[in-house]
Amino acid sequence: MPTRMAHLAGAACGQCITGPSTGKIAADMQMTLLQSEQGLDARFDPVQHVPPDWPAKALLWMCSADADRWLGQEISLRDAALRVKLGFK
Repeated sequence: MPTRMAHLAGAACGQCITGPSTGKIAADMQMTLLQSEQGLDARFDPVQHVPPDWPAKALLWMCSADADRWLGQEISLRDAALRVKLGFK
């Protein structure tokens, strides 16, 4: 809802708002913490989380006209159809 409201409010001055939702990212920092004595949540499985380059690629796509259909919405990298559209496996 906040993304939609920001998009509607900004539309009058030419702003286009879309919200990325990446979930957990399997970044090097998280892997280092996971292997440390303090560790991360034991449920963290890097295979089930997005690779670090996906959010950057998704943000670039969100700046294109191809993403206009999603203006005012949250875009989830957990969405299988969106992953296919972005070329993620």
